[in-house]
Amino acid sequence: MPKLTKLCEASIRKKRKKEGQTNKLHLQYLHNLPAIELAIAACITRTRRNKPELSGSQAFRTHKQSLH
Repeated sequence: MPKLTKLCEASIRKKRKKEGQTNKLHLQYLHNLPAIELAIAACITRTRRNKPELSGSQAFRTHKQSLH
């Protein structure tokens, strides 16, 4: 499994755990996501880990800026 997918899977698992949902549900959710969304999710997760003060949308904007 690619590193990127693992990272997303971990972040989705963590989120689902907080919401008290089962593993099966988020794995199904993960497989329904297109690869580009997974990549974006991984980047947001990484940006938020580095800068915890950012919200998700701010993290996404920060990441987009770092791409250009």
